Amino acid sequence: MFSLSVAVGFWAASGLVAQDFGFNEIKPQVFAVEKERVNDLWVLDFKFRQPRFILTNVPGEGKKLVWYMVYRITNRTGAPREFVPRFELVTNPGSPPAGTVVDAKANPSGLYSRVFKDELLQKAELQVQEREGRERTFFNSVTIGKPLEPTPKEGAPIERWGVVFWKDIPMGETKRFNIYITGLSNGYRRLDDPKDKKKEVILRKTVELRFEKPGDDPNPEQREIRFEGSDWIYR
Repeated sequence: MFSLSVAVGFWAASGLVAQDFGFNEIKPQVFAVEKERVNDLWVLDFKFRQPRFILTNVPGEGKKLVWYMVYRITNRTGAPREFVPRFELVTNPGSPPAGTVVDAKANPSGLYSRVFKDELLQKAELQVQEREGRERTFFNSVTIGKPLEPTPKEGAPIERWGVVFWKDIPMGETKRFNIYITGLSNGYRRLDDPKDKKKEVILRKTVELRFEKPGDDPNPEQREIRFEGSDWIYR
């Protein structure tokens, strides 16, 4: 995908984050200019635990250490909403893309950026269910997509729990990473395609989560990952 797939900073704003028993909360944000462009603009509430690691058996590939993130969504928009997510993890953002040839002076860290899409890993789902709470139902990126009813103004919130996985992330080479999440809002922007002015590119309202991973231990613990902050962007 060409350069416009990179996060666009226009309208970006720092997400307000609160702690909730190990969860970080990303507050919905809606700007007046967005409402002018999208009728019935909505944004879901999103809470997450910072990524953890689990050793699992991947069919056809054997035992692997995979990354996962548990999250919760709540609908406070006043109407049923369908959450069709896409989770993309980018290692060492800002570094040259993996596979490119870069002079050492231009890339003194020697790090490269890689992009990982979320994976459906049934065995790992069962392990997370055991580790994170048997009393809950964890949905994957496909099964979580059914419409979510709005939370009433009075009473307990209606929440849906999800888990997302990534595999083959190079542990020792990853010092920082971002997670980009689309589907939490129906917000979008239209831009001219820089390669063809007769075409348009659609950018989606996206949450950017930023993390630091300073160590290179092949068997890291959860505390090794540090949450650095978040933004609502168009990407």
